[in-house]
Amino acid sequence: MSGKLEDCLQLLVESNRIPEAALMARSYLPSKVSEIVALWRKDLNKINPKAAESLADPEEYPNLFEDWQIAVAVESRVSGMRGNYPPAAEYLQHADRSVASLVESFRNMQMNEEPLENGGLDHEVCVCFCQLY
Repeated sequence: MSGKLEDCLQLLVESNRIPEAALMARSYLPSKVSEIVALWRKDLNKINPKAAESLADPEEYPNLFEDWQIAVAVESRVSGMRGNYPPAAEYLQHADRSVASLVESFRNMQMNEEPLENGGLDHEVCVCFCQLY
C-alpha cells in the first residue's frame, strides 16, 4: 500500500518466505523474479533437488511467462511514480489498484487502438497507463 515494494520483497526473503517473494515479484516487481527464483532454487535444492530444477526462470524460459516483456516494461515506467500518494479524498478512485498486478491493470485499460503484441509498448500506451499509478 505504501509503495515500498522492494522493502516488502526483502522482508519476505529475510523471513524465509521465498515462494511468497517470488509470487510478489511476479506481480509487482518482474525485474526481480530471476533473482528470487535463484534464491528459491538454492533453498529448495536442500529439500528436493527435482522440485528445485522444475522452477522456471523467465530469463531462461520467457515463453512460459505470458506478457513478460510487457510486465518488465511497465514496471520500469511506473517505478518512479511509487511513493506519490493521492489525497485521501480520492481514495475511492484508487482503491482497486492495490489488488491488481501491473499487467492486469494494463490489460484492463480501455484503448481505442488494436491490442499490442507481447513485448510491444508505445509512448501513448505508457502515458495512459502511468496515469493509473
